Amino acid sequence: MVFGIVANGANWQFGRLTQNIFTKNITFYTIQDLDKLFAAVN
Repeated sequence: MVFGIVANGANWQFGRLTQNIFTKNITFYTIQDLDKLFAAVN
């Protein structure tokens, strides 16, 4: 399993690759809402 994070400095997005299946979290996280961002990272 591989986890990925993409950020442009303002918006963060997360995904997971399991074997050949990629699952993208459709929620965008921002640094203005650090509690939700850190919860997603955790």
